[in-house]
Amino acid sequence: MCTFAPKMKKTLFILLALTCTLTVNALTVTVDELQYRINISRRTASVVEGTPTDIISASIPAVLLIDGTKFQVTSIGRAAFAECTILEQIHLPEGLLVIGESAFEDCVALKHLEIPSTVEKIGDHAFWGCELLEEIELPAHLKEIGAEVFGSCAFKSLHIPAEVSFIGEHVAVTCPNLCTFTVDPKNKNFDARNNCNALIHTPSKTLICGCASSTIPEGIVCIQNYAFEGCWDMASVELPKGLKQIGEGAFKDCFRLAMVNIPAEVTAIGKSAFEGCNALRQMTLPEGLVILGDRAFRNCCHITDTKVPQSVTIMGEKVFECIDESRLVVEEEENE
Repeated sequence: MCTFAPKMKKTLFILLALTCTLTVNALTVTVDELQYRINISRRTASVVEGTPTDIISASIPAVLLIDGTKFQVTSIGRAAFAECTILEQIHLPEGLLVIGESAFEDCVALKHLEIPSTVEKIGDHAFWGCELLEEIELPAHLKEIGAEVFGSCAFKSLHIPAEVSFIGEHVAVTCPNLCTFTVDPKNKNFDARNNCNALIHTPSKTLICGCASSTIPEGIVCIQNYAFEGCWDMASVELPKGLKQIGEGAFKDCFRLAMVNIPAEVTAIGKSAFEGCNALRQMTLPEGLVILGDRAFRNCCHITDTKVPQSVTIMGEKVFECIDESRLVVEEEENE
């Protein structure tokens, strides 16, 4: 373990204060209140946890100069700026490759952010809770978007570039202003066919994320977990013929959803799929349904007469909690 102070140099990247903890091949330094992890052999640097939560603005350089050696800043590490609740603006450098998990989570004052063209990966929850973030442009060479990255953000549209090959669950949940999804037509993994305002995983025919203005196109066989959770303004939804699975929490807390027709081909309704849909009144379960997950219709207190078909072989707990038993009929297989 060592502590040293390098020679001060008049350069663009002046180290005002430098402390380090030496490990096998890395050291940690403090530059202008930000903490960096230095990889000595690779000559790279990553912003890491330790940013003061009262910081208002920050600028991350493309290169750190440490005692005459240049280190390129290639990543923002896990939770590097998490809960910096008065952070209003930040400059990210070209050459940055990764924005890590929870990097800007709960930066509730952050209004604008330009993601460098070099970024290839955005980790889980990276911008979760950035409630004032009204616009974001994803770079052309982005390849991976983690789960719950943009939860509770304020932007109105989301465009997926051509090279994105992975998008995690819950990517843009509870974004009240979001009304438009688009995908670069050259993307082989995702699409938003027929201006449906929803993100579809093309190979699996799975709708992974939607909004109140989405339409679910023909050909979709699965609605992914939490795809429409928190779409408070969704009053109705048309589920297409051929749909087979409705994922966990798919329409959870869609408070205004009053009617849903579940297609005959649906065999599985996941946990909490319609939980909290307080306005739901009309709903018919199809013959051929096999799985009804836990709490699938919990707190859907206004549903009228409901019949559970005898094809259901797996029925979870508290599926119809809040519905009067007099309005619920469970078919039983007739004994021969």
